[in-house]
Amino acid sequence: MSRKVLLTGAAGRVGSAFREYVGNRYWLRLADRATEKLADARSEGQEVFEFDIADLEACQMACKDIDTVIHLAADPSPEATFYESLLDNNVKAGSQGKCRGARLDSDSERWYTQKKREAR
Repeated sequence: MSRKVLLTGAAGRVGSAFREYVGNRYWLRLADRATEKLADARSEGQEVFEFDIADLEACQMACKDIDTVIHLAADPSPEATFYESLLDNNVKAGSQGKCRGARLDSDSERWYTQKKREAR
């Protein structure tokens, strides 16, 4: 059985190139905030998951039964700045950590409970 991979940013430029490169070597769960560009993948029978990576519960659902997370979600705007885009989306919102944590504990509430305690 092939490795199950969650690919965030699957509809973007880099995510699309990655999908083309790996072909059928892995089972992919294709995740993005907007999935219209993934209609071809859906019609080919690939799993498409629409979600906001800053939402912990959505990350937990996306990571269920996944072996590996490849985080390629990003702001493609040429006007995107470090402080207003990258920092807010990946550091302050914690999407990288949320996705990693959700993947590590997708079958339990331990990670979520620990983070909730730390926030108090």
